[in-house]
Formats: sequence, C-alpha cells, structure tokens
Amino acid sequence: MVVDYRLLNSVTESFKICLPKIADILHEISGKKWYSVLDLKSAFFQIKLKNSDKQKLAFCSELGNFQPTRLPFGSKNSTSYFHLLISKCLDDLKGPNLQFFLDDIIIAAYSISEINTRLQLVFDRLAKFNLTLDPNKIQICITNITYLGFNISANGYAPSEDNIQKVAKFPVPQNVKQVQSYLGMMNYFRHLIFNYAEVVEPIVNLTRKGTPFVWSGNCQDAFNVMQEIILNKPNIKKL
Repeated sequence: MVVDYRLLNSVTESFKICLPKIADILHEISGKKWYSVLDLKSAFFQIKLKNSDKQKLAFCSELGNFQPTRLPFGSKNSTSYFHLLISKCLDDLKGPNLQFFLDDIIIAAYSISEINTRLQLVFDRLAKFNLTLDPNKIQICITNITYLGFNISANGYAPSEDNIQKVAKFPVPQNVKQVQSYLGMMNYFRHLIFNYAEVVEPIVNLTRKGTPFVWSGNCQDAFNVMQEIILNKPNIKKL
C-alpha cells in the first residue's frame, strides 16, 4: 500500500540531514580482504510513532480509515529521522571497518577473526537499539561483495555489472526529460569521472530554462566520454 502524503508534506517543516557521500563510504571501506553486509528489515517501520503523529499520518482506503503506528514511506522527513536513528546507533563504530547508508551496513576487516569481532559489536549495538536485520539480505564473510551498486574487494571498488549495463543500454537522449534521467544516473558515478562538472556541462546546459533542445556535437562528445569511462569498468584502489 502506498499513501499519498503530498498535501501533508507541503505543510510539514523540513528536517534536513546530510546523508554520507557514497564516494566517501567506498573510499573508507575498500581495500580489505573480508566483507559482510547487513540490511535492516523494513527500515522505516522500525521507528514507532508518537500518538500525535499517528493522527497526522492517518489515511483512508476502501477498507476504512487507518492510522500508522510506524514511520511510513513517503512522509517528508522519514529518511532524515531514520538516518538520525542509525547514526545514533552506529556513529561511534564508524570508520575504515564500518560504514552505513540508511539501512545498508557494511563491515570490513583484514582477517576472519577481526570481522567476526566487529560483527558481534554491531549485533550487540543493534540489539541495544531494538533494531532487527533481514536474514534474507545478510551476506557474511565474503571477499568480493556488492554494496550500493559497486563491487568492493581487496583490489578497491568498481561499478557493479548491473550498473555498467544500465549505462551501456541508455540511449542518446532525445528530449529534456531523457537528459534529466541520464544526468541522474551519471551523477551516481561522478567521482569516477575526472572534471565531471566540466565534462558534463554541454549536456547540463540543455536543462536550463528557455534553452532549446539541440543535441550538439559537444553534447555527443560529452556523452561518449562518460560512456567510455564507465564501460571500461574503472577500478579505484585506495593508496
């Protein structure tokens, strides 16, 4: 079930929080021998709502009127509140051996004994905060793991094959909407493209208000450069 909270969101004060940069996470965590990935089950639903907030988030359906008891998806500040919770839980463990992005936690170590010790620390901390994991999404003690769309190993990190195929199959944009979709996809890889802002500028200019859509030679050159970089499977190794 999906609830449309747009009206409520329009009158809700923003609670802004800066999510960690994926490039920073990858740089910190890559280069180790052993990895484990944990996923929190039904992430937002692990946060209980106050009674006063339940009323604000109430909704009606063909089955009747309901009030959620847990933090729902679609509410304006759900992501921020969840990030605040997981940060309170794990921030003091965060570093070269542990990183997290919302409900996705990655643990890294140079030896099996070390990663087992760190796993136990995380399990104990999650239990203290009454947070539960999804057993179907847990990966334990793997030397090459996929996390946030990147393959991570002792050799560094590189875009996953799924992400490479998405880039490979993306056609040359034919309108502004397709340009926006392409830019949204490539922005995920911007840290892999030297001088990204300069390279992508001809394509970005097509999204500016009042600019006619003309896919120029400069646009095609920028498109070709970025496609070539990602399709060559760039591997970033921590020095």
